[in-house]
Amino acid sequence: MDLGIITQMTATRKNSQLAQIFMVGLLLAVLVIYFPPYARAWVGDDYVQLGWILDFVQRPFTAYKLFDPTTLGWYYRPLQNLWFLANRLIFGLNPAAFYWQLLLWHTLATALVFRTARQWGIRPFAAACAAALFAIHGHFVDVVAWVSSVAIVMTAVFSLLSLSFFLDYLRHPRHKYLWLSLLFFVLALFSHEEAILLPIFFALVTVVKKVDFRRRQFAVSNPLLLTLGVMGVLTAVLVIIQFTRPNLTIDISQTPASQWLSLLSPVQAGQFVSDTAVRYTLLYDWQAAMAANAWLFG
Repeated sequence: MDLGIITQMTATRKNSQLAQIFMVGLLLAVLVIYFPPYARAWVGDDYVQLGWILDFVQRPFTAYKLFDPTTLGWYYRPLQNLWFLANRLIFGLNPAAFYWQLLLWHTLATALVFRTARQWGIRPFAAACAAALFAIHGHFVDVVAWVSSVAIVMTAVFSLLSLSFFLDYLRHPRHKYLWLSLLFFVLALFSHEEAILLPIFFALVTVVKKVDFRRRQFAVSNPLLLTLGVMGVLTAVLVIIQFTRPNLTIDISQTPASQWLSLLSPVQAGQFVSDTAVRYTLLYDWQAAMAANAWLFG
């Protein structure tokens, strides 16, 4: 083997080990720094969430009803409700137990950002930087420090797991990877409604990865198409459920079609892009300029 190749492989292995050591330190730092000062108190919607599962505290064996879209008039997030119920039964009304679990979910999501970045072919140092940015990003701070936002963190974990196994399949086509990807996709759907975007994202990933990680051609297999199709059908079912179930947050009958169509206008689309850009870059000085030129972003 060429000496240059051996040297390069050794350097890559060393960089990977250093990145892994950095990740361990990062995750420990997240646990220490993020543990919120109000860990002995409930805030905001926490009381609402605890109220919705109160009836099931006395009858936990009826918790399967939480998967029925008509059981609650709040958001349809069965796994969030089950998480609240299980913690209420085990830990009572001790918020610290809830917060620590929320932090553990976040550290797992951070580790998965690193893993999926490496699977994508991003170098160890860049992948570690991406994970660090995710771990401390201001947009996610309020989520990690708020028990009622556990559905968002759970969805991040399940979505990244689903993506990770999806990327595994594209590299080594084995049916078990597709099954696992589909399983975690379903868990993401039952955690938070934003998971309906995953099938579109996976379809784009498939198009981008027509050439695999070693740049060998691969065919889009029937199992892969079937998995994407099942994800699409499940997404359509969830969307229908969201718009037809009794819902205290969205009253479809009182919302005219014109209001929904207005969201597709260039100005509204541009406003969404500018708001999202500011939220993730934290460049608030640009917000006024972006809003004034929303049609351009659209």
